[in-house]
Amino acid sequence: LDFGSKTPEVIKIQSPTPPKVKKPTNPLVGKPDDSFSIIETKEQIERQHLGSQEEIPIEKPEKIQSRESFNAEKVEVALKNYGKLYQPEPTILYALETYKPVVQGEVVKVWVDNQLQLEKLETIKPHLYSYLAKNLNHGGIILEFQLFDATQTQEKKKLFTASEKFEYFIELNPVIAELKNVFGLELE
Repeated sequence: LDFGSKTPEVIKIQSPTPPKVKKPTNPLVGKPDDSFSIIETKEQIERQHLGSQEEIPIEKPEKIQSRESFNAEKVEVALKNYGKLYQPEPTILYALETYKPVVQGEVVKVWVDNQLQLEKLETIKPHLYSYLAKNLNHGGIILEFQLFDATQTQEKKKLFTASEKFEYFIELNPVIAELKNVFGLELE
């Protein structure tokens, strides 16, 4: 072969790489389906659950100039719609839907059963305020969360624990306390 003054072209031939075969993995922990770690799976689920709790965006409330009138029924509907739309964690959802809100002028009071519910609602307060202001078309709402107090509302406290339910039944019929003692029953 006579190449003369021309330089030969170099052709690079790459050997084909075999396709990578990936063994099916468990989406929770990234391990093969036939092996998993209960602890890692639990940790992964907790991380996903904690991540989903922070899905409610915290945004600056919009300035709404309008001041349409509203009542407790409108606020109650708005709180239920908020729960359906944003699907907050069960503790928050339960706190928003358990008691009817109290409306006194522009002040909206939402009753909660315990300190945990109160703290969780405080974390979403700006977002909830913004939603209520838009939904009720009233920019002057004052949103408050308070622990349930039977002296300030006509509503009765909801019964949750076995002891609360038992005390309620004793109020209805004192014989229940005697039956408990006769049979030696204990509440958990």
